[in-house]
Amino acid sequence: LKEQGYELLEVPIDMKTNFLADFDISLRDLAGISVPGALSFITQEMITQCIGDRSNPFNQDVLEIGTKDSYNIEEFFHMEKVDKSLLRHPMYIHLDLSLNTDATGISGVSATGNKVVTGEDGKKVSQPYFSHMFSIKLRAPRGDKIPYAKITEFICWLRRQGFNIEGISRDQFQSE
Repeated sequence: LKEQGYELLEVPIDMKTNFLADFDISLRDLAGISVPGALSFITQEMITQCIGDRSNPFNQDVLEIGTKDSYNIEEFFHMEKVDKSLLRHPMYIHLDLSLNTDATGISGVSATGNKVVTGEDGKKVSQPYFSHMFSIKLRAPRGDKIPYAKITEFICWLRRQGFNIEGISRDQFQSE
């Protein structure tokens, strides 16, 4: 099967029931493997409606950067691609952390306005409208780790560039 391009996954025994019940959802939610067509809260159709003409200030999707090299994340960020009018809006950053065998995701959005949404009961609620600012995936070189200190420095650099960072959320990676 491997020769045909398939990846074999050894499922931990405590997750076996989940995989037997719905392997598509388990692959996505538990193993972190993208599964086309799996039910999701955010569908591709919804995402497509959100795409505009703004481009990511990172020219590449993945940066290979670790603790043992001299690279900084900000070296790969192109400020000229950032709409300067968005800098004044509150910005929120999410870190999807990993250590060395996976990839860490960093994404930033700005609350650029509000949209009034009418619910099924007829009540109107003001919801924030978010604009995507950037996304990048960090992968550690073989034998190295994801550079958490460089991520912190990148966020501090963004603030020095004028981004109005209001909040940062993160997933905790194991004991790190």
